[in-house]
Amino acid sequence: MYIVIEGIIGAGKSTIAQNLARRLNATYYSEEFETNPCLKKFYSNPIRYARCTEDFFLNQRYEDLQRISKILKGGGKVIADFGFFKGMAFGMVNLSSADYHDFKKNYDRLIQTLPKAGFTIFLDADPEWAIQNIVKRNRLMEQNIELDYLISLTRSYRHIIDRSDVSTVYKVSSEDFYFLSIEQLAEKLEAEIKLRFP
Repeated sequence: MYIVIEGIIGAGKSTIAQNLARRLNATYYSEEFETNPCLKKFYSNPIRYARCTEDFFLNQRYEDLQRISKILKGGGKVIADFGFFKGMAFGMVNLSSADYHDFKKNYDRLIQTLPKAGFTIFLDADPEWAIQNIVKRNRLMEQNIELDYLISLTRSYRHIIDRSDVSTVYKVSSEDFYFLSIEQLAEKLEAEIKLRFP
């Protein structure tokens, strides 16, 4: 069983993934964004450091997915708070046309050998809700993220998920974020997962 939790910055991916991994006795696999040497610079100067940031993440995710593949081959269960297609969602927003063209060629080459998630949960959070969450968690490098950027990311994610064969996708609507607690949402998702992986 390999499940991906995806969504824009501040959607609650890590929190939900950790909760589900505990409930389902699965390995939680997190994207270690702090190790990206370009990320902090990107937030200060997006145009200059976008390619560096996205290239690093692409290669890091490729290596992570190879490790996840070994866990799956050993019979393990994995819940990750990122999918490989995340690079395309961010690349469409962050990169110039020329850089995106080169980036997509690398993406298409690398994805051929990677395991495909059996189930993807897309946290389709309202960008206004997400930006409130970003402020609450108080990561210094994220404090200048603007609402328009999250709106663009939301469009990019929806475009990719609606038109591609990412995997079987379950969308969590924005209403769920306002009316359900994290525990209630995790319980709802756990039931959905158990229907698909009895």
